[in-house]
Amino acid sequence: MGNESAVHPEQARPYEGAGIWRGPVPRAPRHGGERGGVCDRGGGHGGGHGEDHGAPAVLAAAEVVMRSAPETAVCWLRAALSALPPEHRDGPRHVSLLEPLSRALALAGRLEESRDLLREITRPALRLPGAVRTSAVARYARVECGLGNYGAARALLGAELARLGDAPSRGTAAFVVGHGIASVLDGRPPEHPAPERARWPARRNGDPVTEAGALALAGLCETLTGRIEAARDTLTASAAIMEGLTEAEPAPHAEYLAVLGWGEILAGRFPEAERHLRRGLRVVGGDEFSYAEPVLLVALSHLGLRAGTVAEAGRLTSEARRLAGRRVVERIAALASRSW
Repeated sequence: MGNESAVHPEQARPYEGAGIWRGPVPRAPRHGGERGGVCDRGGGHGGGHGEDHGAPAVLAAAEVVMRSAPETAVCWLRAALSALPPEHRDGPRHVSLLEPLSRALALAGRLEESRDLLREITRPALRLPGAVRTSAVARYARVECGLGNYGAARALLGAELARLGDAPSRGTAAFVVGHGIASVLDGRPPEHPAPERARWPARRNGDPVTEAGALALAGLCETLTGRIEAARDTLTASAAIMEGLTEAEPAPHAEYLAVLGWGEILAGRFPEAERHLRRGLRVVGGDEFSYAEPVLLVALSHLGLRAGTVAEAGRLTSEARRLAGRRVVERIAALASRSW
């Protein structure tokens, strides 16, 4: 992250073949850095409306560069959208481009734009396939958390849980955990089904990452209410699942490792907390936006203060501010300070 990389001609070729990209292969900007200049947003649409036959090739090419050059993926996907004829608006082809565009915008650090697009994607009038809606709502909540809008994330996930009701959904357990984490970051106790109850649907769905996250959140909540012995047992169960996963498996939900480490700090398990927080920093990111990095850094900073490494604690807090901005980090740090 943060390194400039060129888009290889082989990566761009499917897009050129779709008749949408014109001109030289663009270079990828620094992640979260400059937003313009990657491609001509006003042109290069390959003939305008009616030439939507290239959308699958555009999607494939955008996926290739999504992580290393998200700004390039943004340009390509927007060009493909502008090439769709009006009658395809809100149709499958349109949605198939909007969803990855929201992901590319978030990865490029353009969180407000991603949020606005996700608001459009998840509106009730747009009937999304279940898996697509689950992905979009989860991203929407992560983006709100990335902006420090924890109350908005809570409201979004709460409304989605109410909409789903008792309907079986693979995303329900993750929504419960996400709602609980947003609540804690917002300084409130989780309101929806107790986080430990999300463990069993996650297990039934073969989702050990969410099961570990549910246990981590339950353990953190136990520490926050003074039930330290119970918390240690719950956190041990979460850690056992996490440590049985590959390095990459928890990457889309690095915030679960932040919650686990935070709970372990409060439970007095400092070596375990440091191990899990540093693992979170190693795996955070990838093909999805994550708000976890500043939370992990602030937790490590507070752990450093406890260990007496003041200079390192200051460096970690400064890095968190650089990533998330002073307002967001101060909210996380204030909550952490009240909890220690």
